[in-house]
Amino acid sequence: MKNKQENKPSIGEEINNDAVSGFGEREDEPYNTYSEADDEELFAAMDSYEDDGDISKPNPYLKHSLLEVVDNQLRDNNPPITRLTFERLQAEGYTPKQAKEKIAAIIVEDIYDIMKNNKPHYEAKYEKR
Repeated sequence: MKNKQENKPSIGEEINNDAVSGFGEREDEPYNTYSEADDEELFAAMDSYEDDGDISKPNPYLKHSLLEVVDNQLRDNNPPITRLTFERLQAEGYTPKQAKEKIAAIIVEDIYDIMKNNKPHYEAKYEKR
């Protein structure tokens, strides 16, 4: 789904426009949880983002990439824990957007642990989070 005003990719689409064909195009797609308003907010942040070395500022490019990872995991149901967690978080009262962002935060923690400890991804540990 393209943002019609600026022709920018929406969440779930690759920035290089190599989006997975058909994903998120159906209105009833349960994991297409970012609205055009959310996209516009993210892309406005991307347009105004300046990498000045301040690591305390959120990086909207990284956020976009991590949300794509979550979209891909949900679409492919791989790992299955992602979909189960997404549905559980919504049942607990989180919006689909909030649920995706929480899952993305766990992915960041997992990547950090992998890099810090120089060890491969351990699925069972990921599932416990």
